[in-house]
Amino acid sequence: MSNTTFIYVYPEDVEVKLTVEYNAVYEPARISGPPEDCYPATSEMEILDIDIFLPDTGSYPDGVEPFTEEFIRKYCAQDSVLKEIEDKCWEDYFNTL
Repeated sequence: MSNTTFIYVYPEDVEVKLTVEYNAVYEPARISGPPEDCYPATSEMEILDIDIFLPDTGSYPDGVEPFTEEFIRKYCAQDSVLKEIEDKCWEDYFNTL
């Protein structure tokens, strides 16, 4: 189990700090030797938890209502956002090998 912390910028230019706890498994491909001994790379990423640190209410752009943790959790559950979060976790995983 690992975790990484990064700043995520939402569409309204609001920066929210996320700490993501994850499990990652990666087995590199074997591409040399007899064909029967070769196989493609495999990987698996599991997001276990996301801690959300909301910005102070004074740091939101004019006209943007302060976010709630519930709003951020729903936003993070979108496929495209979850993919970005997973990419950040993979980046962290490979940087710590």
